[in-house]
Amino acid sequence: MVFARAFDEYVRQTGMHGAAPIPCVSRSLTEEEARAVTRGQIAWSVQVLVFFFLLFGGIAWFSEAPPEKLMFMGYALAGMIPLVALVTWLKIRKRRGYRDPHFRVEIGEDEVVVVGPAGRDARAYAALASIELLSEATKSSRRFVGITLDSRLGPVRLDDDWYDKGQSAAGAILKRMDALGLPLSPQP
Repeated sequence: MVFARAFDEYVRQTGMHGAAPIPCVSRSLTEEEARAVTRGQIAWSVQVLVFFFLLFGGIAWFSEAPPEKLMFMGYALAGMIPLVALVTWLKIRKRRGYRDPHFRVEIGEDEVVVVGPAGRDARAYAALASIELLSEATKSSRRFVGITLDSRLGPVRLDDDWYDKGQSAAGAILKRMDALGLPLSPQP
């Protein structure tokens, strides 16, 4: 439990480190911008595969070892292709039915305002105490992704996957709440 709190504190600090200056604005991505993010993730996966193909091909080409001993590289590449494809598919499937909610999040000195087609929801920082911290973790590291705000217009997942400069705006909210001495996560 103490280790988890230390990790959460580390993630908050990394989020605050990349905070945008206040006042700042973040808007939801359009459908075309979301497709561009998806294309970027696919391009990254292809680059990884090409890198390993060239690496293994170069080792096989310049190696003095007999071909039987180099077969493991072919097996590794053959196993890597479906693995990279699976990871890419898992990342992009959540964006499959994306529709732009036309939200705009305005972060000011005293309040956070969410503006959408259904209206406007302005909340003071003290009313944002129920935000959810978003992070991604591996076995050895954890990184800040963004936050989820609860608004009258619905939940707002403020991160770079769904909002333009979303991670920086989320960091600005965390930094301002910390400066005001407010809790950054729900208290049990």
